[in-house]
Amino acid sequence: MDHQYLNTHLSPAVATTVTGVRTAMVALGAGGLAVVGILYTHRTWHQAREGQVTDRYTRAISQIASDKQVEQLGGIYALDVLITSVVDTRRA
Repeated sequence: MDHQYLNTHLSPAVATTVTGVRTAMVALGAGGLAVVGILYTHRTWHQAREGQVTDRYTRAISQIASDKQVEQLGGIYALDVLITSVVDTRRA
């Protein structure tokens, strides 16, 4: 890109301009990488959250299907807590 400026004596104005362009390009690259990292983290967090909700739902349903009344009540309570937390999360 700026190979014509290598190994030559530059005036201060040209050197400042070349340095500014290089700095801007590095800053844009770093900013782009930061945005990609944030998007990836956001997506991963949501996938993990959905997996946790699915696991909690599956456990609650298996407790409800139990033959023991205490486990059935625990499953109903767990399902109520899960639904409440999902609704609160989606409202926010």
